Amino acid sequence: MQKTLKLGAISMLSVSNQSLSNKIIPTIQSKWINISPTQKKVIFVVLAIFAALTLTKMFYYIFRVKKCADDSNKETTQVFQETLKVGTTALPVAPQDSINTQPEQLPSTLPSNNLEINTNTSVEPVVVDLKDNLEQQEPIDALEQQKPLERELKEKTLQESNSKIEVPAKEAPKVLVKETTLPDGTIVEGKLVDGLLEGPGKMKTVAGTVHEGLFQKGLLHGQGKSILNGVLSEGPFVCGELHGKGKITHIASNAIIAEGMFIKGELIEGTAIKEGVTYKGIFYNGFLVGYGSKVTPEEDVFEGNFKEGKLFGSGKITKKDKTVIEGIFKDDVRIVLDKNMDLGNNIPITEDSEDYYAGEFKNHKRNGIGRSDENGSIIEGLFNNDSLVEGTWRTRGGSIFIGNFKSDVLNGNGLKIEAGIRYEGMFLKDKLHGQARIIYANGDMHEGIFEKNEIKQGSGKITTLAGVVSVV
Repeated sequence: MQKTLKLGAISMLSVSNQSLSNKIIPTIQSKWINISPTQKKVIFVVLAIFAALTLTKMFYYIFRVKKCADDSNKETTQVFQETLKVGTTALPVAPQDSINTQPEQLPSTLPSNNLEINTNTSVEPVVVDLKDNLEQQEPIDALEQQKPLERELKEKTLQESNSKIEVPAKEAPKVLVKETTLPDGTIVEGKLVDGLLEGPGKMKTVAGTVHEGLFQKGLLHGQGKSILNGVLSEGPFVCGELHGKGKITHIASNAIIAEGMFIKGELIEGTAIKEGVTYKGIFYNGFLVGYGSKVTPEEDVFEGNFKEGKLFGSGKITKKDKTVIEGIFKDDVRIVLDKNMDLGNNIPITEDSEDYYAGEFKNHKRNGIGRSDENGSIIEGLFNNDSLVEGTWRTRGGSIFIGNFKSDVLNGNGLKIEAGIRYEGMFLKDKLHGQARIIYANGDMHEGIFEKNEIKQGSGKITTLAGVVSVV
């Protein structure tokens, strides 16, 4: 009977639901048809906003649940770490000695962080300071001699303890340079080949001379520096001598002694200071030659053509008080023309000529010290019967000829600079003839016995700025 009543109730409820849905759906459809398109759009927008808000709220609750879980994990991890710390700092001095492999019933009233298990003694709380604990630890290497269980426990103890200690970083290993004392007392650092330094190294003699840089057969050969008698030489070296752009300074005063282009230790162009006088220009055999300048300790400035460091030909002296002396000079002294040389300045070389001569003039010819400007060239020095005997000849094209002349060409000891190449030594009819050398713009040098600008076979040597020396 009850079963029949239940089935009847369910049947009535089903019929009631179907009746209700049959009434609602047509009503909604009729209402929806009567709604304008604009109202439909508004309804869609409202529904979209409602859906977006619902999704946002759902994601927010998901995020909150996840964050709470993460915070809980962090707290658990922190508590676990604190527990480990307490356990480490409270370890006994020798944990492996106090561990009993047999299980033992412990009193429940003892605090867990102060337990020390020992079968031979009564249980008492023991706290050992971390510092004392570490000082009594055995070296890690000793772990290999222990039993597996003891070794595992001790390794864990050391790892936990060492994690709290700041170990200073080790310095980079220093490269050890072999130091050798030679029979003469010289101390060398570097590689020795047949008793001579080879490659990078350093040498200090008993007298205090110091050489440092690249060596070849015991001599500086490459970039380096040398200290001798309180003077520092630095730059590229070839066979122990400065060769290339370098500098020489006085160590105590840091004053420059010489700076510029060196060839086999000799300054050929640049700046040199001797006895307080500063020379700038071209140097030959250690002296300023050709056009250049010098400044004395009294701050007098000399400019013009030089021979062996003194004005020779045209020049100018500017005194410290701004007094200016110009004219023709010999050995830094201006020449005063006598009564027989009243035509000594700006004499036309030929009639209607724009070329002029200034200087000593005898028998209507250039005789003595003077300067001649002709055809774009400047010729100055000592003349004899209109021909230059000794001095400097600068051409319009930039070539420079300095030295002794015969028939207006270099003849004898001299210097020629042409197209960046320097020729110096003995000349015959403007060509190298005899002992001489050629220095190229890059510092390479050919030296030996020449004939008509060519080295005689087997009598010369080639030295490059890179330090290569070969015989030709």
